[in-house]
Amino acid sequence: MRFVFRWLFRLLVVGLVLSIGVVLLKDLLLKELLASHIERETGLETRIGRLEVGILSPRLTVENLRLYNPPEFGGSVFLHVAECHVEYDRLALLQRRVHLRLFRLNLAEASIVEDVAGQTNLESIHRRLRRKQASEPRSDFTFGGLDMLNLSLGRLHRLNLAAPGRIQTINLGVQNEIYTNLDTEKDVLYALGRLALRIGVSQLTNHFPIAPDVSRPRSTEKAPAPLRPPATTPAPGRR
Repeated sequence: MRFVFRWLFRLLVVGLVLSIGVVLLKDLLLKELLASHIERETGLETRIGRLEVGILSPRLTVENLRLYNPPEFGGSVFLHVAECHVEYDRLALLQRRVHLRLFRLNLAEASIVEDVAGQTNLESIHRRLRRKQASEPRSDFTFGGLDMLNLSLGRLHRLNLAAPGRIQTINLGVQNEIYTNLDTEKDVLYALGRLALRIGVSQLTNHFPIAPDVSRPRSTEKAPAPLRPPATTPAPGRR
């Protein structure tokens, strides 16, 4: 009996050590799994700086996520996500509904690259994702709403490989833009569309300032000088 208890005690100690190791290494293991999954889905090289998964609280935080363009588009950074923080409804997830209580995204920079044939990296990535989606079975998860969306958008770079020395950088300037109670996917798309429209109008006014009203142009001719009253001369015989 003493031998059996001794081995049970040793197994218990080993189990505790392994459990502690799993808890300590879980973020590292999940970071590699997530990076591999993104690479497999998008075909883009992926690097993750830090990942943290809540054990007692249903939350996920990813920091310094970088996706790189394919070699035919220069291999530069396509997306740099400084932070992606998600707080989700665990009960809804068990019911196969994705209900997010908070989705906070800080996109530090993104790049749109055009190759010498006129094709952009966005078009190439979109075609790959469409083919991937068509070849896989449809997910039975449904969208259950987004309570709060917090967006921050940094810089957008535009580059043409035919003229690699010319890079256009636009500062989007979005800081903590908040949308609440997005109950359907259409609500999310509508909010993003409003933001995109506002950014577009802002960039247009920054690059092309509103001109003065030219509907009534000023005349270039000089205005005639005001008439002076005729000089009076004294009458003869009067001083």
